Amino acid sequence: MTDFPRTAATIEAGRAEGLHRGAQVSVWRADLGPIDLAFGEARPGEAMTADTSVLWMSSGKPLLAVALGQQVDLGRLDFDDAVADFVPEFGTHGKEDITVRQVLTHTGGFRAVRFDYPTMGWASSLRAVCDAPVEKGWTVGETAGYHPHSGWNILGRVLEVVTNEPLGPHLRRSVLVPLGLPDTWVGLPEALHNKLRRTPGGLSIVEDTKGPEPKPNGMDAAAWATGVRPGGNVWGPA
Repeated sequence: MTDFPRTAATIEAGRAEGLHRGAQVSVWRADLGPIDLAFGEARPGEAMTADTSVLWMSSGKPLLAVALGQQVDLGRLDFDDAVADFVPEFGTHGKEDITVRQVLTHTGGFRAVRFDYPTMGWASSLRAVCDAPVEKGWTVGETAGYHPHSGWNILGRVLEVVTNEPLGPHLRRSVLVPLGLPDTWVGLPEALHNKLRRTPGGLSIVEDTKGPEPKPNGMDAAAWATGVRPGGNVWGPA
């Protein structure tokens, strides 16, 4: 069976409620696929297709985790290495001994970093993380709490230092292309962003709020789409 009627019914019910305009579903199983399905619209009047580029948000985080694991396999990094061994400026305000493993498991304790997104650049984002203190009452390595951007930004910088390569190109070369995902990017190249913006259905991001029409949230604008955001800026088809 490849039409997934229950999944389709759930997505269509959400469209009827105004929760979303459309969706992609990709199923990878040895005896089936991959199977790529698309429902509804990518933007008003334009059908969502299996090839439409969408923002993965936090679903891109595993790509960075895989790339770090590759460096562990190569002996260039250990999960229990201190982050400050690679990014010395990170080792301030109680963060001196925080390890790569603790950041990966969201137990580092520096969640509350203010990011002026979408205009804040990569270098400024990293400085904000390095200047952040460990939260009061937090036991590093034991207390857990979601680090939506701060942890992934500093892990992205660790990967850059270890590989001596910019984050986006390295993830393309080491993870995305070998997996057969050539249309997936961590931060869109500016030329590709411009092309997708001119392509019907090529780029569209909306809020998942109820209403007659979901409202655009601006995350398909160049300031966000082309920047380095390893915790939430992967683009490509599902």
